[in-house]
Amino acid sequence: PLFALQPAEEISVTEPRLKVLKEMIDTEHQYMADLEKLQSYAAECRTDHVLPPKRLEAIFNNLDELADFQRKFSLQMESVLNREVLT
Repeated sequence: PLFALQPAEEISVTEPRLKVLKEMIDTEHQYMADLEKLQSYAAECRTDHVLPPKRLEAIFNNLDELADFQRKFSLQMESVLNREVLT
């Protein structure tokens, strides 16, 4: 697929729509990576007993659900955009 192969900077300036779409995909991937870092940090905080469990729950409330949703959303968005570009 186009989006998996070309960095946004390498897409020709004559293809502004593709560049915007690629930037959207790149942004989603970076956001997903950031959420995964937060999940790792939350797990370390729980393991090391950095804060009481209730405080950790308040800080990281719904993080796993958010990451699951974002993962599915990102994959679906990339699939739809790839289909649109290839047709």
